[in-house]
Amino acid sequence: MARVTSEYPTSPGLHAFECAAGPYRASFVNAGAGLASLSFTGHDLVLAHSADQCPPGYMGKTLVPWPNRIRDGRYSWMGQDYELPCTDIATHTALHGLLSWTHWQLHEYTDDHCIFDVISPASYGYPWTLQSRVEYSLNADEGMKVAITTRNLSDSAAPYGTSHHPYLTAGEGSVDDWELTLPAASVMDADEQLIPIEKLPVTALDRDFREARSLRGVTIDHCFTDMPTHRAWRVDLRNPATGLTTHLHSGAPWVQAYTGDAFGRLGIAVEPMTCPPDAFNTGQDVIALAPGATHRFSYRISASGI
Repeated sequence: MARVTSEYPTSPGLHAFECAAGPYRASFVNAGAGLASLSFTGHDLVLAHSADQCPPGYMGKTLVPWPNRIRDGRYSWMGQDYELPCTDIATHTALHGLLSWTHWQLHEYTDDHCIFDVISPASYGYPWTLQSRVEYSLNADEGMKVAITTRNLSDSAAPYGTSHHPYLTAGEGSVDDWELTLPAASVMDADEQLIPIEKLPVTALDRDFREARSLRGVTIDHCFTDMPTHRAWRVDLRNPATGLTTHLHSGAPWVQAYTGDAFGRLGIAVEPMTCPPDAFNTGQDVIALAPGATHRFSYRISASGI
C-alpha cells in the first residue's frame, strides 16, 4: 500500500473506522471526517494514510463551508466585509474551509458505512453556525459513496460551498505511470495566488484530458469546468500495466485536479466542487444557505478492470 509520510506530529484523539463491502475496503478518520484508505481487490484506489497521521495536502478531508481558496482571506457577503485566517502562507489565501482538522463526532458505524457529525460555531470571519454530516457508504457493486449534508442553524443566510479531497491512485505505481480521462471542456487560468483569472478552452493550456492521456511529466494544479453534462460525469484514472481503472462519479459543476507534486506524485487529487476557487468574492455558484435550510452533496468512487 502506498502511504505518504508527514512532517507534522501525530495528534491524540484520532480514531480510525474500517468498513467493507464485497471487493471494497475503506478506513475513515474522525479528523476532518477524512477518508484514510480505499481499496478494490487489494489494490489502492486512493493514497492512504494512518489514523494518527496529519497528512499533507488536505488528503481525504471534508471541505466545509468553502472549497479551495479565498483571496487574502477576505470576502463580502450581504454588504458586510469579513476576514478569515490565511491558512496557506505561500499563497496568502484561506484554504479549504474550517473543518478539515476538526475532530468530528462518530454518529453511526456499521460494517459498510460510517457517519460523522459536527457543529461549526460562528466566528468573526464566518459568523454562521452550521451543522454538518459526512456519510461514507460502501456497496459491493457500486463502490464507495460520500455524502456531505449541511444545515444552517443561524438566523441569516450563510455563504456556502463544499467539496471532498481524495487523492486517486490506480493501484501500483505513481502518477507518471497512469492515464487520466477528465471530461471538462474548460480550464481556469490562475494567478500567483492560484486564484482563477480567466476561463479558457482546455486546449489553450494543454490540459485537455477528454480522451485518455498519460500523466508522465504533466503537472496539474487547475480548476476544470464545462462537463458534457452537469448531472453526471466521470473521471477515470487507468493503470495500463494492470488494467485497473479508478472511477470518480459526480455531478458537480467544478472539479479541481492536482498531481501531488509536493509529495512525490504518488496520487492525483480530484476534488468535485460546488463552486470554484474564490467564489465568496466572485459570487459564482455560491450557495446562499437560508436559515434552517439544508444542502446535500455527494459523489462516488468505484473501480473496474481487475
